[in-house]
Amino acid sequence: MSVKKKDWAPYVISSVLYDGNGKMVTYSFSNAYGFQKCYMDALSINDEGRYRLSVRIYHGFKGGYFLQRGFSYVDTSFNVTVELESLASPHLPLASISKLAPYLAAYHDGMVISAQNEITTNEYAEIASGTAGGAWNNYELQKYVNSQLNKTVKKIERYIEDAKWVAVVGDTNMIPMYYYDGGGDEYVGFGIPSDNPYFLNFSVAAGRIIAIDDVDASLLISRSLFYDEICHGEWMKNFTFIFGEGFGETGGIFHQIPYSKVASQYGFSTKIFGDLRNSRPMLEKLNAFDANYIEYEGHGDWYWMFSNIYGINSYNKEVDSSHAKHFNMQPSLILTSACLMGRIDGIPLDENIALSFIHAGAAAFIGATRETGKEAELEIIEDCLIKNNTSIGEALLHAKIFDAPPTKYARVLYGDPAFNPYEPENCYNRMIK
Repeated sequence: MSVKKKDWAPYVISSVLYDGNGKMVTYSFSNAYGFQKCYMDALSINDEGRYRLSVRIYHGFKGGYFLQRGFSYVDTSFNVTVELESLASPHLPLASISKLAPYLAAYHDGMVISAQNEITTNEYAEIASGTAGGAWNNYELQKYVNSQLNKTVKKIERYIEDAKWVAVVGDTNMIPMYYYDGGGDEYVGFGIPSDNPYFLNFSVAAGRIIAIDDVDASLLISRSLFYDEICHGEWMKNFTFIFGEGFGETGGIFHQIPYSKVASQYGFSTKIFGDLRNSRPMLEKLNAFDANYIEYEGHGDWYWMFSNIYGINSYNKEVDSSHAKHFNMQPSLILTSACLMGRIDGIPLDENIALSFIHAGAAAFIGATRETGKEAELEIIEDCLIKNNTSIGEALLHAKIFDAPPTKYARVLYGDPAFNPYEPENCYNRMIK
């Protein structure tokens, strides 16, 4: 859906779809999708009846998280387009799998194991009958998905021997995540979706090759495999630290400021962006995203990072999916200590902030599928990468051994787990000494 009129401020659209019982089926925001447009899709299995669409439009200035007051004036028409499609199997066809997946396995002297599409069976349809949505808002479906995922993991264990990495290639419909108990609600989703089972009892490192479409997935793989050939320039020595507002400053004070000094000792050129200069326009102006390592600590959601929430014009200052997907980024590594930025279940993939960064050129992203805990720090991962020269997957594996729930479950890697990003030269000199 979209509005026609464009003038002094963007029309921010939020939309929610409810079934006949008043249960939320899905929702979307223009901040996630595009300028003055939002998009949603949902699966309904034998759940006929009247559905209700709620649309809200905000046109003006609005405060951030702590100051919700603002000014809005709406005088516009808007269009709603509805498409209904009958599907042969009980799942939404999300992302196509990259045709470079076998090459990725061959490059790392590995093998391809087909998990098929084990959750989109008739049994799934029977359990989901009379409902709309998916496993993200249905506990019964989560139990079934978990049982099917365990079969896939056992298949992997039968074939691999002395492996270091497992690359999961596909979206959560094709290769599901495991749902741990963890509360939640119909807005963020119930339970904690996790890729932990693919770590095989934390004996191997795992990452998910996932992107908006098959072309993006192929480009993501190529950034890892041909990293040394395509990467050059001063940006490779840049390490950007961004901390959000609303008590996100504690991450800046207790981790980012002291760790920026550590990174500097290892040859990085560091910059810190906090209060007053962490808005999207300021970050873009100061080239904050032109860096090898980009770390964000603060509040987050699946379609934006709450970097600037004290101002009176938050809608124009947030780093959201609708803008991030149009950035022109280097093959950067993005590390986040924030809630929900890695959520991909139950939403269109092109509205997720992590996959928007990958679409813009990032080579890997670490984030959380749900809310994180107080221990969701990044120092263990960073130490592994820049002090011990490990791969990104091994760094995450090491962190998971020490993490506590919910972070232990929620934190995921999107990218090649064998990918080892560049560290400045004097980092290697220190290791030799």
